[in-house]
Formats: sequence, C-alpha cells, structure tokens
Amino acid sequence: MQQYQYYSKMLPGREFTDISPINRELRSVKSEWELEQMRHSGDCLCSVFAQVPEFLKEGMRELDLAAEFECRLRKAGGEGYVRMRAFNQELFHGLAVSGATSDKPGFFDGAVSGRGLSAASPQGSSVEKIVAGSPVLLDYTGVFNGYIVDMTRMFVFGQPKPELEKAFATAIAIQQYLVENLKPGMICEDLFLVAASMAEDAGLGRNFMGAPGENARFVGHGVGLELDEYPVLAQGFKVPLQAGQTIAIEPKFVLPGLGAVGIENTFAVSSGGGIKITDMADEMISL
Repeated sequence: MQQYQYYSKMLPGREFTDISPINRELRSVKSEWELEQMRHSGDCLCSVFAQVPEFLKEGMRELDLAAEFECRLRKAGGEGYVRMRAFNQELFHGLAVSGATSDKPGFFDGAVSGRGLSAASPQGSSVEKIVAGSPVLLDYTGVFNGYIVDMTRMFVFGQPKPELEKAFATAIAIQQYLVENLKPGMICEDLFLVAASMAEDAGLGRNFMGAPGENARFVGHGVGLELDEYPVLAQGFKVPLQAGQTIAIEPKFVLPGLGAVGIENTFAVSSGGGIKITDMADEMISL
C-alpha cells in the first residue's frame, strides 16, 4: 500500500494494475536450468537428512536437534532465507518437532507448526525432550542459489503406536496417488479432493493436514524462488497442471496427544507423473 501510494503521487492520473498473478503463473513453470538448480538443492538437502541418525539421540531437546540439523545445512551451503509471498507468513529454515509438542496449532499456514520457544514465536522446536515411541518429524527447506525445495522425514526411537503407523501408511499411499497423477492437464482441486477422500476413508479425515479444527486446506504447494508458488493442490484451485512445474507434496496427519506424522517431497510435473527431486527413501526410520 505504501508503494502504491508513492507511485500514485509520482504518476498522477495513471491506472495501476496488479500483474503478480501473471508473473506467478509464468514462474511456476521451470526452465531446464531452473530444474537443475532445484535438483542441486534437493541433493544437498537429502545429504543432510541422511546424517540425522548420526546425531539424533533419545533424550535430546528438540531445539538441539534443530540446531544440529541447521548447522549442517548451513555448512552444506544452505542459504536459509525462505522467501514467502503470503501475508504475515515467515519461516526459519524449517522445524524439528516430536510427540505431543507437534500437535500444537500456530499462525503458520501448514499442517504442523510446533510449539516454538515463546508466545512471540510459536513455531518450530521447543525445549521439550525427545522420548522413545514419540514420532520425530523434521520438515526442512533447502535453499541453494535462491531455489527452494521442501522435504519431511520421520524418525522414532523404538516402535510407534499403531495409530501413528496407520496414519503414516496413509500419508505414503496419498503421496503415491498424487505422484502418479502429477501430469499435465490434471486439475489441482481434483487431486486435493481425492487425497482428502483417502484420508476420510482411512478414518483420519479430521486429522488430515493439521490438528482437528486447525486443518490446512491444501496437500501440495508450488516451490521455486518462493515457498508458496503456484500451483496449489487445494480446494478451489481449479487449474490444470503444466509440465515443468515443481510441487512439494506433503500429506500429513496430526493426532492430538500422540504427535504428527507424514511425508513431504518435491516433485516436477511430467507426462509420466511426478519426478522426485528430493530423492531419498521415504520410510520412517527406527533408531
């Protein structure tokens, strides 16, 4: 608004038009050079995720897990500045949460927010300790040469509760369906509705993409130079996919009192379905 008022004074009598939707649509389709940048970001982020079993220890604080992950990500060259377009949305690298602290809703428009360190910053890791049987969810961005990929992996000490295992298996099934259908011409809203229906059929509809009553209304979002690019796999987004678009698919479930589970990977849309950019095994790792 401030800039609008400034330029209105500088250019009186001129009509101003918002062209950001056009630019966002153009930017959603990546060139081969851009896809190469994102593959590099994916490789670097996966290399840090692969190190997690080396430093994740039972009894450590969520905050210490986050600090170790973010330290290694920075040493790998991660730039860390996660650009977002949506009003009042911000993110510091990502988050590392576990157990019941991961079921706390927050201002961030996502399935999982975390408790954070204060009421002034209710997002991300807390000082709570990681205990056996509680799911540990790491959801991090990799930002290299300005290009963002988004990724989530699950860890647990011992055996997770059956309810969590079922939710995780449902998340994997939803991801598989979406990946097979990340093809040009597929309608974004239709993909979201099928994903929501799969969650409902599993008896987990109220837990899909957030704590009951605090559910995010999407299952995938475009990524690139910003974390919230087009397209969005969401109800109301009635547009077809295009080849070369890059989308973070993130089916997640939040079970109050137990924690959050799910999966997230970044894919490129192609005629054969989604091409995985964060190319690492998806299973929950038991330590």
